[in-house]
Amino acid sequence: MLYGIFDATISRTDGWHFGKIGQMIERADKTSRVLDVKYHILLSTPDEVGSPLDLIQWAALLKSVSAYDMYRKKW
Repeated sequence: MLYGIFDATISRTDGWHFGKIGQMIERADKTSRVLDVKYHILLSTPDEVGSPLDLIQWAALLKSVSAYDMYRKKW
């Protein structure tokens, strides 16, 4: 709700652009942390890379960070 108020009321000046850049950097940082956790913790052995369980986990992870649709469009 705060982002909606912020986005609707502030003029599109340098301050608005600075806030949007900060928001996108924070989102990228959180997404990279989630991916790092999946890569190091959920995958028990390197032999499981590409297994059906691994693919299901990656699909669920990408959906949780709203990246699954972009992944499907890219590949």
